[in-house]
Amino acid sequence: WLFMLWSVRRVVAVVLAACSTVAILGLVITSNLETNPGRTMLSSSGGYKCATIQLKNQNTCVFVSSESYTSLYGPSNVDINVGQDYHRQVVDYYGDPVQLGPAPLQDGDHEVYSDQKLSADEWQYVLAFELIAPLRDAMMYYPMELTAGDEGSSSSNSSKSSGSSSGSSSGSKGSKASGSKSSAASAAPSAASGSKSSGSGSGSSGGSSGSGSSSSSVGTSRWKKLTRALTDCHINTESYGTDLGDPAAVIYGTDEMYKLLKNPEKRDIHESIMEYLNRGFLQLVCVMTRENVQYPECGRISRDNGVSTSQISDCWVEAYKGLYGRDPATLPTTKDVLHDTEAGSSSAGSSNSTGSASGSASAASLSSAAGSK
Repeated sequence: WLFMLWSVRRVVAVVLAACSTVAILGLVITSNLETNPGRTMLSSSGGYKCATIQLKNQNTCVFVSSESYTSLYGPSNVDINVGQDYHRQVVDYYGDPVQLGPAPLQDGDHEVYSDQKLSADEWQYVLAFELIAPLRDAMMYYPMELTAGDEGSSSSNSSKSSGSSSGSSSGSKGSKASGSKSSAASAAPSAASGSKSSGSGSGSSGGSSGSGSSSSSVGTSRWKKLTRALTDCHINTESYGTDLGDPAAVIYGTDEMYKLLKNPEKRDIHESIMEYLNRGFLQLVCVMTRENVQYPECGRISRDNGVSTSQISDCWVEAYKGLYGRDPATLPTTKDVLHDTEAGSSSAGSSNSTGSASGSASAASLSSAAGSK
């Protein structure tokens, strides 16, 4: 009996030790999941899918997590009131600053106040975020607002409230990311205001380079307003692919992407949407910063806008005005825009030497900056 009692005690001790080990491992794993996983997680199309109910019943793609045990952080909800110019910073969900580099926006990115003044390139990155994040939010979480009232959209009437609630629920986890995000309604671009605030200068070039339907519907107007920076900077203007009927086989330009948003034909199109957004953001960063982001398209997109990869174009400025009703605090001096060795040659007569309308606007702005200096 003593031997049996000793054996039972040993078995119990082993079981308790095993349970303790499992519990400790669980705590370690949970702790690791709550730390910053890096800029690769959910940066591309991985981790997302179109919500099944909205896709089936409303023919609309509203983003949700593809993993049953996780939820998305939700919209970025840009709020330019969190800090003054040069004192706003893009951080990830965990509050870590997002560094300028060849990485697309990530789920959970948002703006916070920075007590230290940002450098010129860091600030330009923030402005790029403020241009693309509202488009990203709309395409991923509120696509029905982009197609509302537009002919050919199967979600033009009844899907807005349903889709919005879905977007809100999928973003419930993100509500704790930043206290400032809840106050973004006053600063975020509204669908009510049109994109007619720019009537001259590079604004006219944006109007001439824009494409698509002349429909005056709320959805079309909002789509053009949110994509104007891309259009004016010659980004995502064309579609590439052999079969426009297969979303996975196409790199979509702005016009074709809008058609796909209006009618995905109940197919999961999240990969096409993410490819459009990621490519658009990275190319916009190319023309808005001097930092070499090591993105293959930087050279081409810079040439399309009449600048070198070491120069900043202002092709996006009128689009920013249209979204926020104010001039972006940018291009303070020629030195901040060009390398010193290029300042003189780029500011003298550039507006007549380039065939690009956006390049002309950029050169005129740089010339003015140099004169004021």
